[in-house]
Amino acid sequence: MDTDFFPEFIRACPAPDSPFAMRAHIVPSEHVLPMFYEIDEDVHIPEHVHGPQWGVVLDGIMEFTIDGMSRQYTRGDTYYVPDGVPHTAHIHAGYKGIDVFSDPLRYRPVAP
Repeated sequence: MDTDFFPEFIRACPAPDSPFAMRAHIVPSEHVLPMFYEIDEDVHIPEHVHGPQWGVVLDGIMEFTIDGMSRQYTRGDTYYVPDGVPHTAHIHAGYKGIDVFSDPLRYRPVAP
């Protein structure tokens, strides 16, 4: 399903090499990796760790467990995952968000 939630110039950015079902666009840089994404069906992301991550919920619901503490995030909420802290997420269908990863190579662009 293609939507126009994000403007065309963001949708023109490359997709990430993510194993999760989502429409996503990354903005590769040498400093950080911003990712704009939409989830059409529920997605469960198993526990994992990586460098720091900051995000904001633009629409929808995400249940996020960070270092054993669970919380539901909705429109306008921001979250932060510190470096190396275990976390898991259940992202509900209809979710839209922006994540910024400190590791600029967290996801690689997928060739069109």
